[in-house]
Amino acid sequence: MINDENVSVIISYCSLERRFIEPLLREVSKFADEIILTTYDRLIVGDREPIEELTFLAGFSECETGLLVLPAMDLSDPKYFHNHLRHEGFKYSRFSWLLFLDGDEIPDGDNFRALFDSGLLREFDAVSFACYWYFRSAKFRAKTLETCALLCSREIINPQVMYTSYERRIFEILPGIKFVGGMCLSKGPILHHYSWVRTKEEMLKKVAWGHQRDKDWRALIEKEFSSQFQGIDFVHGYSYDTVTDIFNIGL
Repeated sequence: MINDENVSVIISYCSLERRFIEPLLREVSKFADEIILTTYDRLIVGDREPIEELTFLAGFSECETGLLVLPAMDLSDPKYFHNHLRHEGFKYSRFSWLLFLDGDEIPDGDNFRALFDSGLLREFDAVSFACYWYFRSAKFRAKTLETCALLCSREIINPQVMYTSYERRIFEILPGIKFVGGMCLSKGPILHHYSWVRTKEEMLKKVAWGHQRDKDWRALIEKEFSSQFQGIDFVHGYSYDTVTDIFNIGL
């Protein structure tokens, strides 16, 4: 179990998540001692990443913030896409706590800080957090909770763990004392996952890589955007509440 309170936040990023990254950094800067943003120099779909647009990183001076740009690896096997970014960020990180986030996962910074300060997290080696899940718009929040992100001790993580064949399984195969569904002190989810909050064009790019070919994603997206949101998503079949766009995502 981890005894110090310093945390490195490692964010896997691509330009499809541009609308989320500034609110994500604002929230993370409320509790992080170090932020490492990792990205490739091009998208899997082939477009060059506009790295020059990331100059806003200089504005987050509350903690040390760095940008790690990696040459695009052999992306013929996209299941390693995020894990390679996480592993490279891990190599450059300095602190005992590691929080791995994707560029569309935004924590509630104040509540995360309160949870960290409470000492409850020191009872575990790894935590996966309950999260709210959104579809199409930041105002459409699923009634069903999911889990996302990973907070863990650097003592229990290694390349063999990080390069698992399924990028969401890192938490499952970590050793040590683990807890699923970490909540803030008010017992509500601490994270907001905007994975499918996209325009039609962004969704089409999203499904061009990294998703199992078990659905005709293009047809589902075309049908979805042929009308207003009908209250059920085509990914999980969740039903939804309409809520306030708390981070001003703007979609």
